[in-house]
Order: sequence, then C-alpha cells, then structure tokens
Amino acid sequence: MPDHIHLLWLGRSDTDSDQRPTIEFLRQRLRPRLAPADWQRQPHDHVLDDSERDHGAFESVAHYVFENPVRAGVVARWEEHAYSGCCGSGYPELDVRAANYWERFWRCYNYQVTKGGT
Repeated sequence: MPDHIHLLWLGRSDTDSDQRPTIEFLRQRLRPRLAPADWQRQPHDHVLDDSERDHGAFESVAHYVFENPVRAGVVARWEEHAYSGCCGSGYPELDVRAANYWERFWRCYNYQVTKGGT
C-alpha cells in the first residue's frame, strides 16, 4: 500500500507469543528505509480469535490482507503487488504466489512449532 503496511503473523506458542519485540525489531529495521515517513503512533492491532487461527480461517485472513491493494485500486490482482510476501524464519524462499505456498507454509510452521526449529 502506498501509505501503510499490513502485517499478519503467527507465534509458535499459544502461551508465549509476544508481538511487541517483533514489531519493535521491524520498526528499527524499516525506519531508515521509510524516512522521512515515520510509524503511526497508535497502530490498529487485531489479535486473531481461536476460530481465526484454524488453517482455513487464517488463510482467509491472509487473503483478505493480500486483497487490500486491489480494493485500494493499486493493482488489478493481488499477485501483481510487489510488496506482498511472506517471511518465514529459516525459509526465505517461501513465495505467497507459488501454487503450493499454503502446503509449504503449514509444513514449515508445524515443524517449527513441534521441533522448535528456527
């Protein structure tokens, strides 16, 4: 999006996931690249409820986010938006545009949750 960013992420633990260190890390790394723009003081946060964390529901939330540039008239199809993507710790090759993306995403995510992989 031309003037804001949408983030969606999953923690690896139901009991020990804190988004504050993650967003602060992201803000520190992106601040120089976004200058002179700055981060919004009070961003809108939405914590997914249990029903939104199921695989199919999470994928629907992700696609809703992916479709934002289409709704804003930035691109005709979400796949055309250059800034749509996925960052998976240890999986830099994950591509949201790949046909097998969700299969690979959940396989990587489940491995990290069960094995503690990074």
